[in-house]
Amino acid sequence: WNPLPEYEGEYVVLRGNRKDGEYVPVSGTVSETVFIDGTTRFGKQYFYRVRTAPPGSVESTVVFGEPLAAPEVKIDRTGEMEGRGVQDLCVHGSYLFTIGAEGLRIIDVSIPRKPEDVAVVPLEDARSVTVLGEYAYVSGGKRGLIILDISNPSKPVQLGSRKTSSALKSAVKGEFVYVADGEYGIKVIDISNPKRPNRVGRVGVEQANSLVIAGDYLYLPDGSAGIKIFRVEGADIIREGIYVTSNALDLAVWENRLFVADGDKGLIILDVRDPARPSFIGSYDTSYAKRVMVSGRYVYLLDEHEGFIVLDAYDPSRLEHFDT
Repeated sequence: WNPLPEYEGEYVVLRGNRKDGEYVPVSGTVSETVFIDGTTRFGKQYFYRVRTAPPGSVESTVVFGEPLAAPEVKIDRTGEMEGRGVQDLCVHGSYLFTIGAEGLRIIDVSIPRKPEDVAVVPLEDARSVTVLGEYAYVSGGKRGLIILDISNPSKPVQLGSRKTSSALKSAVKGEFVYVADGEYGIKVIDISNPKRPNRVGRVGVEQANSLVIAGDYLYLPDGSAGIKIFRVEGADIIREGIYVTSNALDLAVWENRLFVADGDKGLIILDVRDPARPSFIGSYDTSYAKRVMVSGRYVYLLDEHEGFIVLDAYDPSRLEHFDT
């Protein structure tokens, strides 16, 4: 927009869905005379006004805007490495940690087009890895929880371990690790001394294959028993709520929303602002949703038959397909 003569202050951009409808701020204060609206949807029409920052000040006439089309290629392969039986991974800084047939593998991905192996730690029956700070926590199946010092990623050092029955997934909060231990429930491990982790609690569930901690709450996909929500207070795990699903296999939390990979029922989204009473927001139908991750407005879904699916969740009650 053109600047107002002799005005040196900031501007605010307002947007409406109809020319004569309500306009709401979408920009915050803007010191320049250009604003890029990144929260629009392709195919919809919008109307804009610009006003000077002080409330009740000069406001522009209406300007019509139509979102640009997204690029034809939305997801593109950047780099790759060979691996055997990779079943879990996580990114920490410029390193990728994977769990596969080799055990724990650490890869430098600072240059995505040229990933390089840094270290391999042979670990039989390893199932998943969680990295926090200078430590990697490996859920090692029958070997239980394994803690490694990865302050030097090229020379990881095993510090300690705590045997469990079937460690499949873990999450860290403070000085405790919460381990999804299959049919043996959730185990709580005190890691205040990483060299001597100690089990201090347990909660029984039908099948603990995965879990996620967000804030003070632990979310557990319990297969046909649905989603179970617990409040965590150190070694204590207190039941809060439940939401019945068909076959909850994996989940991810973003703000106050819970995204559930529910097998042949696809993706389900729940509102968990009240953890004791989770409520349905929306869903997206896929063949067999197995894994899910969320970042910002995008949902990344791994489907057994359809592959890697990306969804736009700007409006979680009406998910839109982005790419596959």
